[in-house]
Amino acid sequence: MNSRKFFSFLTMLAGVLCANLLSSKLEEWLLKQNYDLHPYTLTWIGMLIVVLILFPLFTYLDKWVKDITAKILKGGKSIGGKYTGLILVFLLFMAVLHYFYAKDWFGFNDISFYKNWISNLL
Repeated sequence: MNSRKFFSFLTMLAGVLCANLLSSKLEEWLLKQNYDLHPYTLTWIGMLIVVLILFPLFTYLDKWVKDITAKILKGGKSIGGKYTGLILVFLLFMAVLHYFYAKDWFGFNDISFYKNWISNLL
């Protein structure tokens, strides 16, 4: 597997995780609202929101991934080399996503854990 395909896969992975997190947060917010609507109506609205988030993602994700990967590969050259910079950006992005998933799923809200983790890596 060449490096461009590998980094495209990493970008797609991050995009899917972001879209899932965003749609679940919007779904959670919608369910907490105290609307005077029937649950069936709210279900249709929630389904529409999920489609509005995921449809563009899956429709345009391949193009976005190629564009983002090309930009990161160009910009990553200045941060310790092309591949090192890209991997560092990806790991940082995944750490941010990990924080939000851990906070969402388990109520974990301790940013000092991540600071210590990053400092140990460096």
